[in-house]
Amino acid sequence: MDFKNLDEYYEYLENDTNFQYLDLNTYKYITALRDKIEDENTKKLCSYELFFADFSIEEGKHILKFQSGANAYPTLELFDDNFDYIKTRANKVQNPKYKAKYNHLLWLSPQKHIDFAKEAIESYLSLLKNSSFSVDDNLQCLSFGKYFKNLFILSQTVNYKKDEIISYLISLLESDKLNDFTKYSLMDFIIENSKKIDSLITQKFFDYSKNKISDLDERVLESYLKLLVILSRKLNLKDEIYEFHEKLGDYHISQLENEKNKGFIAHHYYTNALEEYKKANNKEKIEQTAVLLEQAKKTIDLKKVSFELEDEKYNKLLNQW
Repeated sequence: MDFKNLDEYYEYLENDTNFQYLDLNTYKYITALRDKIEDENTKKLCSYELFFADFSIEEGKHILKFQSGANAYPTLELFDDNFDYIKTRANKVQNPKYKAKYNHLLWLSPQKHIDFAKEAIESYLSLLKNSSFSVDDNLQCLSFGKYFKNLFILSQTVNYKKDEIISYLISLLESDKLNDFTKYSLMDFIIENSKKIDSLITQKFFDYSKNKISDLDERVLESYLKLLVILSRKLNLKDEIYEFHEKLGDYHISQLENEKNKGFIAHHYYTNALEEYKKANNKEKIEQTAVLLEQAKKTIDLKKVSFELEDEKYNKLLNQW
């Protein structure tokens, strides 16, 4: 896309409906505009937009795009106008995707003010609530998670709309808006990063996850079971802690059904299962798995393993040339 001036670029941002968290288009477009503009002042503004496009925020923290020793890009020092330009853009832009990011950047800057954080929170909420995508679109679900985590950390930091944001996620658990992994990821993130969470919220996460595990894809089952162990501990549910450790052990055993070459893989799964059965205090399964683990050890060809390791090192050396 070829822009003649910054106003055309601003209009593009306002009309941008791309929900994806990482968008390389803005970087390309603003770079092309900067390089063809002759006015030095306008070039400077384009540079600020370029820094802004490259400025990534994840879990409420600035993530550098490049770093080599002491050199890093982009950094807040690049905005050498006391953030006047970013403040102007944060005030003028209406698209919640960019309004959230401009204000979040200001919150992370030396110009930090609670109003910037609140405006970012409102914008993130608007962006998420008005988003629409297929539940099978993993990239869009991932983007939703990244926006939500920024939103949640901000709300916790400035104590603004915390309950509303958690309630919003709870409302999504029984919906088809997000895939199962994203739901797990956000519940786990809230439990891990909440300064203080109501036990009723923990109970809701527990009830949802427990009801869900019976029909989960095995690719996310382990994650939910681990979350249920954490939630059980927080709710002081001793029997359930044992139950989910046992289910984790069963999960590891089940993974061997699809493995043709057992060997080290069997050793790996039996070892993990044994640890879970010990935590579940299930003596019968501890004994059964210990026997299977010993049998698996006898099937490991150490000479073959040694050769494969050496071969792997050799291949790495070849790839360096």
